[in-house]
Amino acid sequence: MPRTKSNTQPKQKPSKTMEAALWESCNKQRGAVEPAEYKRVVLSLIFLKYAGDRFEQRKKELVEQGLKEYIDTVDFYTAENVFYLTEGFRWSYSVTAANIWI
Repeated sequence: MPRTKSNTQPKQKPSKTMEAALWESCNKQRGAVEPAEYKRVVLSLIFLKYAGDRFEQRKKELVEQGLKEYIDTVDFYTAENVFYLTEGFRWSYSVTAANIWI
């Protein structure tokens, strides 16, 4: 009896959704830290990023308005409901200190 050609194509893996891939990455990076504790770290980083972005935006506005001499004056930030962040608490400093690229 002649042989029939069988389907020899390899089966493709089902691709992961982006959410599943991100979740898996987070779990690997988290290591032995409990999820309840991990969320505090992540939420703090998200807040720091947000506050840092708002700070940099306001700083840029001050420079564009010709108020460069006031970029280190707290009142010029708080008047616009922006947190004034000292150098060690800025997102850019944290990224440089962690030696990562964003």
